[in-house]
Amino acid sequence: MSAIFSNFKKSFLCILACLAFFSAAFSAQSQDRWGIQGQYLTLNDKPVFLSGANYIPSQDWYFILKDWKPDVVERDMAALHKLGITTVRFPPFWNLTQPTPDAVDPVMLTRLNDLLTIAHRNGIAVQVEPFTGGICGASYLPEWAAGDLFADPKIVKGERKLVSEMVRSVKDNPGLMGYDFGNEVDILLRYYMKLNTTPEQSRQWAATIYQAFHDADPRHAVTNGLGSIGGKGENFDLWNVAGSSDYMSVHSYAFFDDTIKYDPWVGQRTLYDMNYAVARAAMPGKAVLVQENGFSEAWVGSKDEIAKCLRISLMSAWAQGAAGYFWWGSHDNDINYRIPTDLIALKYSQPSLAQGIMSQLEYSEGLLDINNQPKSYGLEYQHWNAVIEKLGLGWKNDLPVLYVLYPDQIAKDDEPGRIQLAAFTLAKQTHMEVKVWPEWKPIPSDAAAVAIANFGLSEKGKTVIKQYLESGGVVYQSWLNDFGPALDAKEAGAPLSSPAFIISTPPLGTPARNLLPISEGEHVRVNAQLKVKEIAPPSDPQTQVLLWLAPADPSAPLTRPVFFKTGVGKGSYYYLAANLEQALANTYNPWDQDDSNMIYSVLRPEIPVSIDSKFVELYVKSRGAERIFLLLNRSDRFQDVVFRSAQKIRLQDFTTHAPLGEGREIPLRLMPGEVLIAQQN
Repeated sequence: MSAIFSNFKKSFLCILACLAFFSAAFSAQSQDRWGIQGQYLTLNDKPVFLSGANYIPSQDWYFILKDWKPDVVERDMAALHKLGITTVRFPPFWNLTQPTPDAVDPVMLTRLNDLLTIAHRNGIAVQVEPFTGGICGASYLPEWAAGDLFADPKIVKGERKLVSEMVRSVKDNPGLMGYDFGNEVDILLRYYMKLNTTPEQSRQWAATIYQAFHDADPRHAVTNGLGSIGGKGENFDLWNVAGSSDYMSVHSYAFFDDTIKYDPWVGQRTLYDMNYAVARAAMPGKAVLVQENGFSEAWVGSKDEIAKCLRISLMSAWAQGAAGYFWWGSHDNDINYRIPTDLIALKYSQPSLAQGIMSQLEYSEGLLDINNQPKSYGLEYQHWNAVIEKLGLGWKNDLPVLYVLYPDQIAKDDEPGRIQLAAFTLAKQTHMEVKVWPEWKPIPSDAAAVAIANFGLSEKGKTVIKQYLESGGVVYQSWLNDFGPALDAKEAGAPLSSPAFIISTPPLGTPARNLLPISEGEHVRVNAQLKVKEIAPPSDPQTQVLLWLAPADPSAPLTRPVFFKTGVGKGSYYYLAANLEQALANTYNPWDQDDSNMIYSVLRPEIPVSIDSKFVELYVKSRGAERIFLLLNRSDRFQDVVFRSAQKIRLQDFTTHAPLGEGREIPLRLMPGEVLIAQQN
C-alpha cells in the first residue's frame, strides 16, 4: 500500500506541476505585450500615449499593503478609470517588502499582485518600483540598508534579491506595465542620506540593478524615475541613466525646480520647465515619459489655476511627443492621516515626520478626493484624455526645428540649466519646434538653426558647429564668440539699467538689410539688466550689423553695434554681444516689456502658417491629408491672436467642430490657459 500510495503521490505532484506550468504559460500568453517603438511605448505592438497618475490610495496612504484593503483599491481604480487613466505608478515600500536582506515578504508580494490584478480588472496597468526608500519627505529604508545603498556590496546583494523576487512574482500578472527602479533614489543619495557615492559607483550600481530586472523578466521595460537627472560628472548623469534605462522618465515641478521664482504659475518658464526637461532627456535618443508633474493646492491656492496648468502640461507633453504624462498624484491624502512613525527611518526624514505629519503640500494634489470624487482639475484631465484618445498618434511636426545646444559643462551659476531654459523659452516664443542637443554630437539633418546661449563651445563643439556652418547651417551665439574672428570684443562693464534698449536703425551710409520682424527705427526692448560687450563696427564686408545699442540721447549717433550676421563657409552665423539669456534668467517675469524673442526670430525660416503672440505656443501637425494647429495660451490673461497663412485657409475647432474663421488672417481670442485645437477644414 505504501508503494502504491507513494506512486500515486508522485503522479499527483507531477500533475500539479504540469498544471502549474501550463497555468503560468497561459498567463504569460494572455498577458498584454508591452514594448518600445521610437518615442513611444507599445501595447500589443501598437504605439500608445500613457495617460497616467502616481497612485496614492485613498485610505492608509502607501501603507495599504500593510493594512490591506482590496475594496479600497477596487474603488480607487474604478474612479481613476473613469478619468481616462490607463496606467499608474505604485511604490511598495521597501521596509514592508524586504525586512531582511535575505528575505522578501511573501504576503506583501501576494498583496502587490492583488493590487495589479484589481487594476487590470479596471482597465489600468501598473508600473512597479521596488526601491521606494524615500517619498514625500520621509525615508522608508529597512534597517539593514542604512549604509551606502549604491556601493556597499552586502546592501547591493540584498537589493538584487529584492528585484529578483519581486519581479519574478509579478512578471506574469496581466496588470503589469513594467518597472521603475524606485521613487527618486537620487534624493536618498543627495538629500536624505547625504552619501559620498561617486558618479562611477552610482553608474555601476544602476547597471547592476538594471541587469537584475532583465535577468528576472526580459519582457518588460525598465526606467529610472529620478528627482533630477544630473549633468556630466554628476551622480546619475543623463548619459549614465540612459545606459541603464529602456526609456527615460522626468519629474518636473515648477515649485521644486524653482521656476516659480521666474514667472507666474500660468506663465512661460514655469510651464516650459516640463517641456525643457523632456527635450533634454530626449538627447540620448530614447523615449521620454513625464513620470511626475503636479501642482499642489498648497502652492497654487486655486483649483481653476491648477486646471489650466494641467491642461497646458498634458497637451504640450502629447504635442511634443512625450511617451506619456503621469500626474502627481491620483488622490488627496486624508488630512487626519498620520504615518506610523515606527515605520519611518527618522534619521533620514524631515523633522515634521516625527509626528507622522507630511508637508501640507502632500495633502491636496490629487485628481480625486479621499471619497473618490473628481476635483475640477480631475475633470479637466478626463476631458483632455478623451481628446488625446480621439487625436491618436502618428502626427508629423511641420514647424522648423531649432536646436538649443547643451554645453558639455554646465556653469555653476546656471544650475539647474536656467540659462538654457531661457533660451528654450525664447525659441518657443518664435513658434519653432525646439529640441535640446549636446554640443559635441553632429547636428541632426532636420535642424533649421542652432542656438548657443551664453557659453563658449568646447574644442569638440567648435569642430561640430564649424562643420555645420560650412555646410550651410544657421547658428546663433550670445556673449561668447566662437566664429566671428573679425569682431573684436571688449569685456562689458556694469549691467545696463533695466530696461535696456537695442535699436534696429543702421548708421547713415551703412549697408544693412533688416532681418527682424520690426521696421527700421523701432526698438527691441530687453527687460533685464543686460551686459553688452563693446565691439567696433566691423570692416569685414561679409559682416552685417542688425542691431545697435540705443544711446541715452536719441539724437546722438549710433556707435555700439550689438547684433551681427556674418558668413562662415556656406552658413550664416549670428552673434549677440550681450548676455541676453543669463540676464533674463535672473529677472522675474520680464515678458510684457520684453521683445527678446525678436532676436531669435532671425533663425526661423519662412513658414506657411504663423501666429503673432509670443505668449501662445504653436504646434503644426499633419497626418496624411489631416492637418491640425495646437495653440496653447501660456499666460494668465486673454490673448488676442492673429493666425496667418500663406494660402487661404478655413479652420474649425477640433473638439466642437465650430467654425473658427476663413482667410489668410484669422483673428482668435484665447482665454487664460486655454488650449485650442484648430483643424483645417
